Amino acid sequence: MNSDVAREYDRLANRFADWRPSRHFEAIFEETVLATVGGYSGSGLNLLDAGCGHGTWLGRVLDFAAANQIDIAATGVDISERRIAIARSQIGLRTGLTLLCGDLGQVPLARPLDIVYSAEVFQHLSDRLQVDLLRRWLDVLKPGGAVIVIDKDRRSVHSIKAEVQKRTGRIGRRLLGIFPEDYARLFATIRYPSFTHMVRAGKEIGFRANPLLRAGEFTAMKLVKPALASSINQPSSIKEEAGNYHTDAIA
Repeated sequence: MNSDVAREYDRLANRFADWRPSRHFEAIFEETVLATVGGYSGSGLNLLDAGCGHGTWLGRVLDFAAANQIDIAATGVDISERRIAIARSQIGLRTGLTLLCGDLGQVPLARPLDIVYSAEVFQHLSDRLQVDLLRRWLDVLKPGGAVIVIDKDRRSVHSIKAEVQKRTGRIGRRLLGIFPEDYARLFATIRYPSFTHMVRAGKEIGFRANPLLRAGEFTAMKLVKPALASSINQPSSIKEEAGNYHTDAIA
């Protein structure tokens, strides 16, 4: 992720801190991230929020873990200094929480991890960098650990409208109701990811892919690092078979 994107997120940090997600994002986050975290109820896990922003979703995960007696060590990483500062103020001091400003491809990661999730970050990465990150996370995951990526798909109506707006030179003029003026410079760089490509790449580098989950304009991908044959004491969530993963669209 380049420095221009970091500067734009620094500039817009206060605006993003007041941004409230759609019900579809809320639902898909619960169905994927919180459902996976919930499989560790009564035990513990090591988790990475890759692109934690101002900390809303990491705070949600921490609260969920506390309510379900999950001993969690969580790391949040974001490229924006301002957003990390806001996350520190909003989440507050928590045992086992680390917040870092840095590039996801370079920042040191605690090993081993149980869960990595990344929401609306891959839209800033090239196809090659997406695969590089997936490969990096595969290396630091425990056997049976999971990567969850949530974003808008390249073939979605939202993505098509965004591309039309960019190619007609009307970004920031709300031609199709996608980009407000203040966000134009940031969103001009966005190219939404192809989940078909990511699933294929994930399988090629060694993940097991669960069926994609869709809710409104959002798509979620869950990739699981194959568990060792001797791993008989791991939480049920990470022994999940692909056929058990909910794939119906969320109403």
